[in-house]
Amino acid sequence: SSSGQGALKLIETQLYRCPYFPAFVDSLQNGFTPLHIACKKNHMRSMDLLLKHSASLEASGLTPLHVAAFMGHLNIVKNLLQRGASPNASNVVRTSFVPTAQVETPLHMASRAGHCELVKLLLEHKANPDSSTTAGHTPLHIAAREGHIHTIRILLDAGAQQTKMTKVRLKRSQISWKIKIWGKKKN
Repeated sequence: SSSGQGALKLIETQLYRCPYFPAFVDSLQNGFTPLHIACKKNHMRSMDLLLKHSASLEASGLTPLHVAAFMGHLNIVKNLLQRGASPNASNVVRTSFVPTAQVETPLHMASRAGHCELVKLLLEHKANPDSSTTAGHTPLHIAAREGHIHTIRILLDAGAQQTKMTKVRLKRSQISWKIKIWGKKKN
């Protein structure tokens, strides 16, 4: 696409002006690097160019693999895994502003969005189907909560434990409120 070509040209220009550009974190509040953005927007050529110029697969918080997994970009995820991105990387950010951050893996992200092919791919690359968030939610909990039947089957076939319990205990008022909300959803 023309916007993809423009983005690639901008990256090439910036790389030649400043060899440290791939490590530069843009000024947006999300703390995404240019590699994160290329992965989010499914720009394979931009991603390849950034990685060729030493962009890091690691990040504090969401990794580029987390972003690509959530967005459902299968080819980007394949490429990142082939280049050594960890399917078990956690997105934990240790700051005083977020003392109870949820620790999630790319498998949690793909399961939340119901991206079955990505879930399979991550599991093939040894993603842990029983990895837990801070609250004890596994990818199976998340897929069940979101109603992604095919994702649930894939996780169960990979050996995800059905008996893992979450750590959060809800008060009765919270439970009845959630039941009312769930009852209003249409399948």
